Amino acid sequence: MLSGRFKRETGEKLFCQPLALKSKSGLDIKGCFFHTIWVLEMTGVVNGPMFRVAGSKNKSYKRASMGDMEPKFHRILKRVQGRCKDLIPEEVDVESEYSIYRSLRRGATAEAQNVDIPASVIEANNRWRKHMGSKGMLPGMSMMERYTDAKASVPSLIKFSSMLG
Repeated sequence: MLSGRFKRETGEKLFCQPLALKSKSGLDIKGCFFHTIWVLEMTGVVNGPMFRVAGSKNKSYKRASMGDMEPKFHRILKRVQGRCKDLIPEEVDVESEYSIYRSLRRGATAEAQNVDIPASVIEANNRWRKHMGSKGMLPGMSMMERYTDAKASVPSLIKFSSMLG
């Protein structure tokens, strides 16, 4: 869920990626989100971005960019590589092979294909890439069409996350 002001959008907006409460393998997606919110609350964070980095002012925070998260992503993958050689072999250069910009979507899409999630469901989930290419807008669509289209795709988006392992 993203809330706030976005480029080429007027006023406050709320963007939501619908997810299943649990994955096919039993991963408690809802529980993970609530745990993250609880951890933030325990550290005094009750508003603002979930993924944040220290800002330029003392004790201030700003929304973490993908570039801010990339080093942490690589550290996590290197830890996996050290513990689970069958997942990421030693000879793989994590920094050159994996990127937060592409690896997560690519991995989810590959896994979705492997578990026979219908192409229409995968395309609905990956549709945000098209929005990104058009700066968050759907060219040629009215607000009503955008809203109706988003609302109608919720079951497909939930199906995508529920069918993954």
